[in-house]
Amino acid sequence: MRSLQHAALLVVIPMAAATAQKTVVGMSGNLFRTHGDTIWLERDSTTTRSVTHGDTVEHVTSINDQPMAELTYLVHGDSAVVIKAVNARGPVPPGTVGRSVPRGLPSFLNTMLSTELRAASAASQEDVFAPPVLPSEPRTYNVGPAIRLVQHRDTVAYIRGCEGARADTTKFLMFGADSVKRLSQPERTFGPAMSLSLTAQMRYSLMHDLPKASAACPAQR
Repeated sequence: MRSLQHAALLVVIPMAAATAQKTVVGMSGNLFRTHGDTIWLERDSTTTRSVTHGDTVEHVTSINDQPMAELTYLVHGDSAVVIKAVNARGPVPPGTVGRSVPRGLPSFLNTMLSTELRAASAASQEDVFAPPVLPSEPRTYNVGPAIRLVQHRDTVAYIRGCEGARADTTKFLMFGADSVKRLSQPERTFGPAMSLSLTAQMRYSLMHDLPKASAACPAQR
């Protein structure tokens, strides 16, 4: 079993020269791919694609490879207008087409990518908050009021619910930074975006030293 790779430092990985595609792995759990005027943002099982054609920007969001929404913006200086809206989850709200939006909305993926690059340039080359590789004893990471991860060797349990109460647990098998298999039903294999997201949440817990209990969970007696 290959060692669990940590997303501590941003890495820019050039792909085949013919495609001129690059992959950017960030510390926050986001995975970017860029090719010309197209940017893909992957996190967990969600992918957002942004394509810029002159003064037109198209956003397509999919979950588990299923298209969920498409918005196309026409940019005019410091403002933008929605000229196309498609929602696979149901009718598009009335008034969406023709609605003005902040100029930064169509370019938010570019902004996020720039933020990741700046964070990487300011980061130390030594990641003191990296979770251990294949720990022989279970390690618990508290990432929210009622969310925690338990890492043991090459498995990670994602647990929603307060300690001592009924919890929803999803178990993953980590294949380094390459892919993740969800062992809980329904089983599915995910790509590097899911691996990066899980590792980033463990790092977040180590960085912020989050308490084991909060107002959302009653104290154990």
